[in-house]
Amino acid sequence: MPFGLHAVYSYKLFAFFDLKALIGLAITALLLLSAFLGKKEHRFFSFSIFWFFLSLLPASNIYPVNRSYMAERWLYFPSIGIFFILGGAFSFLYGIKKARLIAVSSFLALFIFYSFLTIEQNKYWRDPVTFYERTLEYNPESAVIYNELALEYEKAGRIEEAAAAYKKAIALWPQAEGLYLNLANLYRNAGRDEEAKEAYKKWEEMTKKSDD
Repeated sequence: MPFGLHAVYSYKLFAFFDLKALIGLAITALLLLSAFLGKKEHRFFSFSIFWFFLSLLPASNIYPVNRSYMAERWLYFPSIGIFFILGGAFSFLYGIKKARLIAVSSFLALFIFYSFLTIEQNKYWRDPVTFYERTLEYNPESAVIYNELALEYEKAGRIEEAAAAYKKAIALWPQAEGLYLNLANLYRNAGRDEEAKEAYKKWEEMTKKSDD
């Protein structure tokens, strides 16, 4: 469903017997069974289901090839299979005189609905600060996103907010020595020498630990 779309997903794992996992497994099994056991006149439906699953397979991380385990962009090509099914359903309804109005109304409703969501989603990408702030609403445990947001705050001269974002990133990922360096540089550029010295000292300590 096209709700809550964002750039970076957390690494949450679901237990096998989690309700969402079981529902997903049931839907997957039902679709694949329908595709395998479908009648000859339903080949287009079967083709559309196979299109979805086969094109999703390379990005499914059954064999780990991607750094992030989930991303919306991996659904672009597989979703064509879903659109095939929707198109076939609209075509079928439109072929029935009594259901023609329902088919046209449903198509227009979906068109308006997705157009509205597309316009709203574009606001997410209007500038880097908005992008990172909204991403953190969905994924507040990402040190990487906090670091990127801090860099944008720093560019905008929002020093206190940048420092707070760097500190949050450090709290989430204390082993990342580069975060301490970023914080130290921020303080140095802002003329806050004592705070910069403390941050540089911490950066040196973390660098030595990583070397050891």
